[in-house]
Amino acid sequence: MQVLLSFEHGGMIYNDAAMAIEAGADPVAVQAAQDAIDGIGNRDVIRGKIEREAGDIPSLLGTTSDAATIAVLVGACFMASLDEKTSYSAFRAKANAYMKEISGDNDPTEIAKAFLAAIASGDVRMPALEKGIVDVLAEVTKRSNAVAQAINPVGEA
Repeated sequence: MQVLLSFEHGGMIYNDAAMAIEAGADPVAVQAAQDAIDGIGNRDVIRGKIEREAGDIPSLLGTTSDAATIAVLVGACFMASLDEKTSYSAFRAKANAYMKEISGDNDPTEIAKAFLAAIASGDVRMPALEKGIVDVLAEVTKRSNAVAQAINPVGEA
C-alpha cells in the first residue's frame, strides 16, 4: 500500500517534504506527519505478514477466543475455590479439582509447566512478550478506556 502525503503551507500544497520545509513549513511537524505515515505503512506490512503466516482474522479471532475461554475458566476455578475459612492447602485442593474437571484426562499442572517451559525455551513465542508487557498494558489501558468512554461517556457507575 502506498500512502501519499502532501503538505500545505502558506496557501500552497507540496507533495514533497523537503520542498515544504524549504517553503517554510515546520520541519518537526513535517517529520511527525511523515513518521505517522511510515508507521501506518509498517503496521500494514506486519498485519499482512501475520495474515499470510498466522491465519486470517476469523482464525486469529477463534484462537483468541479459545485463549480467553481458558483464562476465564481458570479464573472461575480460582473464584469457585475461594472461601474465607479455607486454608491455602484447601484452596489449592479445590482449585486443582476444578482444573482437573475442565482438563479431561490431562493433568492441568503438567500442561501449565510444559507450556511455560516451551515459552522459556523459545519454542513458543507470545506476541505480548515480543511487544513487551509495559507496551501491551499501555495499549490495553488506552483501548479499555476508549471502549469504556464509548459505553459510558460520563464515567458514572
